[in-house]
Amino acid sequence: MAHAGPDFYDDDAVFATYQGRRQRPDSPNDTMEKPVIVQLIGEVAGKHVLDLGCGDAAIGRDLLQRGAASYLGVEGSHKMAALARQTLAGTPGQVVMQTIEAWTAPAAAFDLTVSRLVFHYVADLTPVFAAVFRSLAGGGKFVFSVEHPVITSCNRGWPAGTRRQDWVVDDYFSTGERVTSWMGGTVKKYHRTVEDYFRLLRDAGFEVEALREACPQRNRFDDPQTYERRKRIPLFLVLAARKAPCKESDMASSPTHDNASNFPSGIGKPALRALDAAGYTRLEQLANVREADLGKLHGMGPKSIGLLHDALAAQGLAFADDTSVS
Repeated sequence: MAHAGPDFYDDDAVFATYQGRRQRPDSPNDTMEKPVIVQLIGEVAGKHVLDLGCGDAAIGRDLLQRGAASYLGVEGSHKMAALARQTLAGTPGQVVMQTIEAWTAPAAAFDLTVSRLVFHYVADLTPVFAAVFRSLAGGGKFVFSVEHPVITSCNRGWPAGTRRQDWVVDDYFSTGERVTSWMGGTVKKYHRTVEDYFRLLRDAGFEVEALREACPQRNRFDDPQTYERRKRIPLFLVLAARKAPCKESDMASSPTHDNASNFPSGIGKPALRALDAAGYTRLEQLANVREADLGKLHGMGPKSIGLLHDALAAQGLAFADDTSVS
């Protein structure tokens, strides 16, 4: 039976294999993916950091040592969450045991959200990216990595338990669930194209700043043969995006939604300011938001929520938790 991501890593044999792979020399995570992630993150001093699917939280320890003001890791695997707490012992870093799909992020609470090699385990990224956008303060950054789509597209040509020698890229535009044997278990992953990840970010309201493929660099490898092997195919896709900063004039006065958005007339200024602070500038973005979460925004009352509900319905849309819409 194929497992979802968190359950997969809670398997004893898989977890042991994972730990062994992470400690091997010239690990691709350490030689290729992590350096790009760190470069795109940039300066972290004084920043509040959210890590979705934090794994062992090693990057959280590193970011705190570099001056991050806080670190919160969200992890759905019991074994990984326990390992993350061990890693963060003696630091102010915290770990929440929860899947990233189920976790409710507070609005405008973080300056940086990072996620490393997690999103290809998630079936629907639209609400996840919407939640990340809402949780970031204005000007906040979102940096994440996934298995490269040429890897997730197809695993034919790779007999289980052997070292991969050839890579078949097929069914690339047939996106969706893939079941693969990996690290001694069977896991569900979700294939998306490069364009899909770019579009998901733009649809959530982000400005895409960088797209990288973690090209191997010779000086990061001890073994020349491993370096040559890693040059054959991209293993990782890494993207960096940003939530537009709030303008001081917008913070001091009512938001300028009249020309920039399509929110319905009758929405009060406190509600508009709440939408602005949470990063919502278009009505369509609210289709990815739960009404219960919208009601938590300071200044958002029942009347405004009702107007937004009706405006969404007029476009054939609804809040994410509206069970009256199939």
